[in-house]
Amino acid sequence: GQFAPGEYFVRLRGIPFSCREREVNDFFMQANVAPMGISLVYNSRDSPTGEAFVEFGNGEDLQRGLNLNRQLMGQRYIEVFRSTRQEALSALGMVG
Repeated sequence: GQFAPGEYFVRLRGIPFSCREREVNDFFMQANVAPMGISLVYNSRDSPTGEAFVEFGNGEDLQRGLNLNRQLMGQRYIEVFRSTRQEALSALGMVG
């Protein structure tokens, strides 16, 4: 498949614009987020887009994270999608 072994990334959509890394970490309380594994996405005007990328340490935690799809963060339903390091780097404006 398109997902490289040893890559455990998800993309979040719909997070509140006021959200910070701490809230994302709290959302994934039952899954182990990798150290420095949360990246919020900002647009060219440095405004939050409502998206974030999260890296987990293993496949088990990745699955726990994916199981939170459509759960609430505050008043908002959060969409959780499987992703890749390359997609995260690209969305964050970095070159892989």
